[in-house]
Amino acid sequence: MTSEGSREIEAARRRLDSAKVQASSANQMVQSARSTLDSLQKSIQSAKKNLQLAETQVVDTQKEVEAAEKYVAESEKRWEVISIDVDDEIRPAGDDTTKKMGSYKEGIIDAISTLKDRSGSSSFAIKKHMQANLPKDKKWVNKTFLTALKNAVADGDLVQFKHGYKLSAEYTKRRRERQTLQIRTNKAAPEKAAPESEKGSEVIDIDGEHDTDMPTQDMLDFDYKGGIINAILVLNDRTGSSAIAIKKHIQANFPRDKYYMNDLYKAALNNLVADGDITRFKGSFKLSAEYKKKAGKKAAPKKKAAPKKKAAPIRKTMNDTEEV
Repeated sequence: MTSEGSREIEAARRRLDSAKVQASSANQMVQSARSTLDSLQKSIQSAKKNLQLAETQVVDTQKEVEAAEKYVAESEKRWEVISIDVDDEIRPAGDDTTKKMGSYKEGIIDAISTLKDRSGSSSFAIKKHMQANLPKDKKWVNKTFLTALKNAVADGDLVQFKHGYKLSAEYTKRRRERQTLQIRTNKAAPEKAAPESEKGSEVIDIDGEHDTDMPTQDMLDFDYKGGIINAILVLNDRTGSSAIAIKKHIQANFPRDKYYMNDLYKAALNNLVADGDITRFKGSFKLSAEYKKKAGKKAAPKKKAAPKKKAAPIRKTMNDTEEV
């Protein structure tokens, strides 16, 4: 072999080696491309599944949106059409044993009193009781019911617990006092005059039954107006005395032989404001300028002038001479 042949063979071998290297690199690229393709196919399948789930959620969401819009439209229509004042008179139909409800608040109180649940009546039970006694010519307004329930709690007539609502102790006391004020009267002329021993001992009755433990009319007589004015004068608060402070002062100085009535106290306070004797400032009360003017016109009794002292008699001395 000549040198040129050997060179050509070596060059061919180098070319073969280079081709083998390129072939292995191409094989690696093919394998990488195949793995990439496999991952892409898996991603495409996953993307297709996600797309199907998303489309299903879109359909379900659209249904929910349509249902919500329908409910909103029905609610707005119901509230716009129905409008009953809280103080509208609601009377149950038929039965003599069914109590009359003068308003939603009275209906709530009537329901709680009827249900008599020691743990408290739930709003659902109260609502169910009121709807059962709702007249056919009246329409139920849930918003008004909830407002009346909330206001009753805010006014202190009801107490809210975890299990429901109860009548507050203050409201129960006021209702008992109102019942106490119901004095039995007979409109027909009496055939015989009552004996004098019975005239001065008229007893307050409830439901027409005589009760010797109830306070007599004499025990209820008290000048609440005078007590209120005296309390304001004694407290002497520049910013005004609150109704609670006035009430506490009256109760602290209340006669032992009298029976305190909170309703009479409130009525006297309102009458004093209406008559202009006291003025109200943000929950506090002061004597009005007009009342002070009227009180000032009542002249205080003049003090009697002190009697003049008589001059002491002149004593005669030894130097004094008497005329003969």
